[in-house]
Amino acid sequence: MRRARKRKATVDEDARREYARLRRRARRLGLVVDHIVPLAPCRVCGAQGEHAPRNFQLLTARDNERKGDRCMKCYVAQCEVQVQRHVRKALISLK
Repeated sequence: MRRARKRKATVDEDARREYARLRRRARRLGLVVDHIVPLAPCRVCGAQGEHAPRNFQLLTARDNERKGDRCMKCYVAQCEVQVQRHVRKALISLK
């Protein structure tokens, strides 16, 4: 929310209420609120999100830290590539 204000993004009252509601829920569950597409441009594809309810998701703090300034699509794609590399290495070591 503070970043959105710093970037002078216009945040409507509905988005503000939804974010607060989601943050309370996240705290109860031990999670954090994350933007699916970051407010800052994605460092992989350049996509830039907005501070709107459709762009909110709940993640663990660790997953949010790993995701960083990447959109969820790029994060998942990079995770899949890393998994494929590990599988290949494991298969090679079995030979």
